[in-house]
Amino acid sequence: MEFILNNIKYRIHDNGSEVSVIPNDYKGDIVIPAYVQYDGDLWIPVTTIAYAAFRDCEELTSVSLSEGLSTIENRAFERCTSLKEMIIPDTVLSIQSNAFSHCRSLEKIKLPSMLRHIDYDMFWGCESLQEIDIPPLVKAIESHGFYKCTQLKRISLPDGLEEIGRYCFA
Repeated sequence: MEFILNNIKYRIHDNGSEVSVIPNDYKGDIVIPAYVQYDGDLWIPVTTIAYAAFRDCEELTSVSLSEGLSTIENRAFERCTSLKEMIIPDTVLSIQSNAFSHCRSLEKIKLPSMLRHIDYDMFWGCESLQEIDIPPLVKAIESHGFYKCTQLKRISLPDGLEEIGRYCFA
């Protein structure tokens, strides 16, 4: 079941107990709430930014994500070329591949403290990204994680980091 509320498109999961933000033509500043009201009195938590939900939304300037979100799927923000900053709540446990690839205006991002790995191609082509702090639980940064991040001047790596993939910082 899909529905639109405050210009954000959602899909109710099969179990009916959570929803995902799904693709639409998003522009400007977007606020993703922790819960959405559906069918009168039913409040459902927003847990996922679905595959390619904001992909190619070139006029998207900011997205505020609420606590309770747990997953950002593949290509969720790919090619959001006007997106400059992102703060990801600490409830997010998984950010999948290419989530922010080709966000060429992205200058600053705060990753969630419980994140355990940087998936492949996650920040490919984020040419304006200047600095990033990798959370302390991250054990691996997959291949091409920060490929073509040409302005990256500072990165803090956690003590427990075990693997840096091929061409990660090429």
